Amino acid sequence: MPRGIIIPDPKRMYNTLLGAVLIYSGLKLRSDVNLRLFIPLTLASFFFTPLLLLSFILKAPKSALSNEEGEKDITGLLEASFSSCLVICDSTKLASSVAISIAGELAKYRRVVLVDWGGEARNRLERTGVEFRVAKAGEIWYGYAGGLGPSYYMTLSDLISYFTGINASVISEVLRSGDISLLEDLKIPEPSRSLLIKVFGEEKTLLHEALPETAGVLVIDASRLPARGKDIISIMTLLQATAYERRDFLVVAPLLSPLTDPRSPSAVQDEMRWLISSLSRGGAFISSVREGERYAGEFDLALECDSCRDPLSKLDSYRLCLLQVRRGWIRP
Repeated sequence: MPRGIIIPDPKRMYNTLLGAVLIYSGLKLRSDVNLRLFIPLTLASFFFTPLLLLSFILKAPKSALSNEEGEKDITGLLEASFSSCLVICDSTKLASSVAISIAGELAKYRRVVLVDWGGEARNRLERTGVEFRVAKAGEIWYGYAGGLGPSYYMTLSDLISYFTGINASVISEVLRSGDISLLEDLKIPEPSRSLLIKVFGEEKTLLHEALPETAGVLVIDASRLPARGKDIISIMTLLQATAYERRDFLVVAPLLSPLTDPRSPSAVQDEMRWLISSLSRGGAFISSVREGERYAGEFDLALECDSCRDPLSKLDSYRLCLLQVRRGWIRP
């Protein structure tokens, strides 16, 4: 029986295999290769060599689909950025890392304030190419009351009192008068004492003044602070954002207490509900750990870092999925 269509010629098989290896290598460099289609195509090409060229054509729809998925990802995330969003993670380190990923992606379209707990933001943002500025935790002044007026000082005083144990009336007086000597005389554990003296001292740079003029990130570096100091900076940054009546920037911050504290006073719980509701104007992402699910119902959108099949967004190696609230969590 003559060789050709029915019985593949050895020379044709050799040339086809060589061509398949070269094509596979080229496609692999550009994207993943679908072996379920590629291997049968290679075998069929022993009989009819031009079939191997279909491997190029079959890649086109997949690439187009990937672009559509990418556009869908950023559209969903961008829409969510104008509301209050909770992102639940399995660890504090992951919550801090996810916050950087969210800020880096949305900074292509919006101005973003990011509280950096892990100290990784600078290096990671440099790789994305987005514009960013870095400020130390004590370089931003948090005494701007804006449209909230006296209620801003009252809420901030209660929250700082919760973290430090200082009488709320003393903190309120410091905020109103700017007399930080009232704090210097109190026995406040370090480094919380030094931190409060810095942020409530003489008026420095306001939050909106430190932001990039257009799209980009203002990184507030809290990486050298202990856990309580990180929470203080996050809560003050979130609250400060609510003082702007027409806020045009997004806030992204990790936060543990008081979200994760079931023993927080009822007044603090009420203020957290009010804060979360107020963050809907302009948008905010708060990343926390599992215990933070207690407040999930207060947010416009609750997400988690998971491996769901249909995520709202894919960021770096993270998938942001709709939160499946665990049984047993009691809302505050």
